[in-house]
Amino acid sequence: MTLSERANALIAWLGDEESRPPLFLIDDLDALKSMSNLTSILPSTAQTIIYTGRDPYMFVDPPGDIAMFSIDKMDLDETVEIMQRVLKSLPPGSRLPTISEQALKQTATLLDGHPLAAYTNNPDWESRLAFIDFKPRPGRSIREVFEVSLNRLEHGSPVASQLLHIAAFLSGSGLDFIKFLRLDRPWISKLEAGLPQVELFTTKTAARRVFLNQLESTSSFTCNATDGTLMIPQLWLECLRQRVRHPGRIRILRQLCLLAKASIFLQKNGDVVRPYLGNCMEIARSFRISEAEINYSDDDICQLLQDHQVPITLTTVLQQCQMIETNFSQEPGFATDEAFNKYVSQITPLLRQFMDFERLHDWATSSRVTVTLHIEVYDIFIRIIRGNAGLSLRLQQQRKAFMAKHRIGG
Repeated sequence: MTLSERANALIAWLGDEESRPPLFLIDDLDALKSMSNLTSILPSTAQTIIYTGRDPYMFVDPPGDIAMFSIDKMDLDETVEIMQRVLKSLPPGSRLPTISEQALKQTATLLDGHPLAAYTNNPDWESRLAFIDFKPRPGRSIREVFEVSLNRLEHGSPVASQLLHIAAFLSGSGLDFIKFLRLDRPWISKLEAGLPQVELFTTKTAARRVFLNQLESTSSFTCNATDGTLMIPQLWLECLRQRVRHPGRIRILRQLCLLAKASIFLQKNGDVVRPYLGNCMEIARSFRISEAEINYSDDDICQLLQDHQVPITLTTVLQQCQMIETNFSQEPGFATDEAFNKYVSQITPLLRQFMDFERLHDWATSSRVTVTLHIEVYDIFIRIIRGNAGLSLRLQQQRKAFMAKHRIGG
């Protein structure tokens, strides 16, 4: 059901004689703030309307008298007490680890009065995942609640959804993700081999605004009362970063690091992007991703900028493999024959295309970037088909022979 359909259904319900309450409660009115006339969905017969929201100036012309109440943050002891109470109430066998009182106080200090986000500051990403996946009885987990909004967004605007996942890795420490996205990068076409989602970083300002408006209609963002910048709540940041899983996290972080390091190397907006680069490294550490997995050296950047003529066949195979790996890793039967067979129709032609490329390509005149990307494709194939021992071993042997031929260690 679309936003307009839901609003019309609510208006129809309010028009019923039996649906005219003296007291009307609406939670998260921000989700409907894109309506051209927000007051039209509020019942005129209600004596009192109580709504929650993140924007105190949502109504330009409030319906009747309006009083605003700001909810104060909780103090340290109250935050610790709530977290202790929740931990004690968990049923036996819950997956959440034991947490000391000292650790709770440290967490409460970091949270600055927002106890619900407690576990998102845990340095162990698996414990953070257990926290957002924890399902009370009865009830839904934090991640399940989040998935409802995100699935609706993905169905209506896949590009907006992809943009939201990128924004999750450009957010944190007070950073404005839009500032990074709107930087001018006339050299970006030279880096396309390392940017499988390059279209998200080259979207025109007007088109990006459309996608952001679609995101604002969800509960994914809050608005900074000081400067009006859009921010993703801490819990939603965790859900988004966990959602893309390990291959997706590496893919996104590598792209962001490449863009940031290129800006620094070219001395174009270097001071602007350094905080974002540091934020990416901090996120990587929080998911036990090494710097070597996502970072680029100055030599790497220089090579990409000077010799960017990577064969289109190789980049196409690389991008399709990355997409398959992301989807494949979310299968419950990952690394099993059942999961492999599900994707075999996609993997087989790509593998054949990859092998034909290696056999026919003129490697004598090829760049180091092409050789490096070719090895990366080998690695992805090996990860995807690791449930097939014979094929996996054969690919590992071919990879080793290829590296020896091109005098590459490891």
